[in-house]
Amino acid sequence: MHRATQTIAAHAPYPGSPVIVVDTAGSATCATQEGGFSRYNESTARLCAELAVQAVHDGIDSVAIITPYVEQSRRIRRLLPSDQNLSGKIECRAVHRFQGGERDMVIFDTVDVDPLPPGILLAGNTPGASSANLINVSLSRARGKLVVIADVG
Repeated sequence: MHRATQTIAAHAPYPGSPVIVVDTAGSATCATQEGGFSRYNESTARLCAELAVQAVHDGIDSVAIITPYVEQSRRIRRLLPSDQNLSGKIECRAVHRFQGGERDMVIFDTVDVDPLPPGILLAGNTPGASSANLINVSLSRARGKLVVIADVG
């Protein structure tokens, strides 16, 4: 493991672990706004914001929160405190809008869980689906720590 990776991985959340899967194990629900298609998950949105703030307060300089859905990214951004010490250190975007290079830590929030079936990004098995590429973009941006939030079951 590269020294910079070890240094980043040593920080909270989950000190010492460079890759973490947080299994929400049925404790969250997925929904859409009435008349809308973009999904959100209040429980995982709160968790993303908490983990990102914890990371920055423990010394991680840059955090990207990436999610398949625009509505989820909006909700997460609203939950992030407007603290001067966090300014510019945490970026939250939908995977389609995520631009730029690596970040010290990436939080990838899959959002999808019952009662809705997996969305096209995660289930993308149709011809020409770009789901694998989009997920690769999300996961490959982590310089030292990757946290995947998903209902694994």
